[in-house]
Amino acid sequence: MELVETKTKRTRLDPEKRHAQLLNCAVVAFANKGIGRAVHADVAELAGVSVPTVFNYFRTREDLVDAVLTEVERYFLEVANAAHGGGFDAIDALHEHGNYFVTAAVDHQEYVKVWLEWTSSLRDDVWPRYLLLHNRVISQIARSIQRGIDKGDVTVNLTARELAMIFMGSAHTVAMMVYAPENTADGIRAFMHRAVTVLLGKPL
Repeated sequence: MELVETKTKRTRLDPEKRHAQLLNCAVVAFANKGIGRAVHADVAELAGVSVPTVFNYFRTREDLVDAVLTEVERYFLEVANAAHGGGFDAIDALHEHGNYFVTAAVDHQEYVKVWLEWTSSLRDDVWPRYLLLHNRVISQIARSIQRGIDKGDVTVNLTARELAMIFMGSAHTVAMMVYAPENTADGIRAFMHRAVTVLLGKPL
């Protein structure tokens, strides 16, 4: 899940590498300017290319928004799949997901900033799409928790989906903690570990 390095001067790249570079720069631009404000010129400036070059790959602003949101979707679904796709026990799966999310918040803040804005963008052009992503991730988390309920490892008097929604809500807290200068990555991971443990009814 490494970001493609942005370019500060014009370099001849093949179309696939140029598209990857511009998409990376677009994610950064949207993180800095916002989903509703970033434009082709912002991407061109970051990539060190002309504005027409960006239009050549993303023909409209709608195409640019779609590409960025698709990339953010891909990233966070990849995070969820890594945690919940291996058949881990419920507590291990949630600990893994928490660790992956902290890593994202610390090392890939551009993705997390776009995601944070997206979670509160109630505009008709982006909100329904966010709900689809949210529900896909919630469903993955709930399946892991349900396995724990079925085995008797999770005894909290809430449904798997309710617990999954609480876990997802904690992601906002974690993201906010990253931007507080007094917090460290290790401290945030320890907080997430304790939060998961308490959520699933385990002793600290």
